Amino acid sequence: MSGSVLRNRQAMARAAAEYDLVRVDRATKIYCSGGQTVQALADASLEIRAGEIVALIGPSGCGKTTLLKLLGCIDFPTTGQVLINGRTTSRLSDDQLTRLRRESVGIVFQFFNLVSGLNVSENVGLPLVLQRKGRDEIFARVGAALESVSMGHKTYAMPSYLSGGEAQRVAIARAVIHRPAIVLADEPTGNLDSGNAEAVLRILRDLAAEGQAILLATHSLETAAWCDRTISMRDGRIVA
Repeated sequence: MSGSVLRNRQAMARAAAEYDLVRVDRATKIYCSGGQTVQALADASLEIRAGEIVALIGPSGCGKTTLLKLLGCIDFPTTGQVLINGRTTSRLSDDQLTRLRRESVGIVFQFFNLVSGLNVSENVGLPLVLQRKGRDEIFARVGAALESVSMGHKTYAMPSYLSGGEAQRVAIARAVIHRPAIVLADEPTGNLDSGNAEAVLRILRDLAAEGQAILLATHSLETAAWCDRTISMRDGRIVA
């Protein structure tokens, strides 16, 4: 897909969005351990709209992982709020949170996190199984998802037989097969060579062009250069 087509589709997706898919409003996160308190996140605010891919950069321990946990509905801010699809996560019941994670959030992990006992097709289809979709629908959507990441030829391969680049592409297919509004990618190219890293980034850009909001946490300025904009963090704060 050409750069101009991507930009046009991205612009259309943004224009269609009625609100930010993701909004963090003055969120602070404090952990207590051994009688001590640690402020992992301090007064953080950000917005990500449909069709936008945003890089989140900063050194280890700067708060990136904490922010991803809040956006992934895995944790809640101590103060402030996080909104996904216009819904404040801290106000939802456990059942509502589970539904929100399953329907609106996809996560791409640095170390892939594929289930070793399941083949490629079964790994990718897992989110749809959890949503109790029918077998025919799962089969069709898994096939389409694998083709979209050029992994259709590995449908029945086991994870142990995949290269790093192949495993990451399968992980992306699994993260987006349920068509989430937001995709959180935690160092998705950190363990890949330059060729595989570029392939993964092109897939993420295509997803953004389809209207999904993508937040990509990375240490790499080269990776950040692929994104529409960059958010920098240091000592738990968004600094730029």
